Amino acid sequence: MVDPWYVVLRDLMIILAALVTVLAGSLSALVAWRLYRLALALRGEIEPILASLNETAATVRDSSVFVQRSHLPSPVTTVGLLAGGLRFVRLVRRLRRTTDEDSSGANDTGHVASPEAAVTPEAGGNNQ
Repeated sequence: MVDPWYVVLRDLMIILAALVTVLAGSLSALVAWRLYRLALALRGEIEPILASLNETAATVRDSSVFVQRSHLPSPVTTVGLLAGGLRFVRLVRRLRRTTDEDSSGANDTGHVASPEAAVTPEAGGNNQ
């Protein structure tokens, strides 16, 4: 008895599907193997780069801590020192002005006394 054509076609399709599945599985295994080898190669290349990067980051961190602690004051400290220096200069100027006025003959009100007002009764002046 001869099988109808669709049964033969079905069997051929099953065989073809099995071959495609085996081929896809083989290619998938090949791709997985190549990815594994690539990961090993990258790991071998990246580890020294990461070690160097880690060493560089540690050096930069240590350098910034050294500079921060010993050489450069923070901006807040700098501004504070400048403000304190400005206040000191203003105070010295004010004291200097006060000292100059006292030595030039100014009285407590800041007015210079006239020579006529300095006449005393013992000197024979009459201030009435």
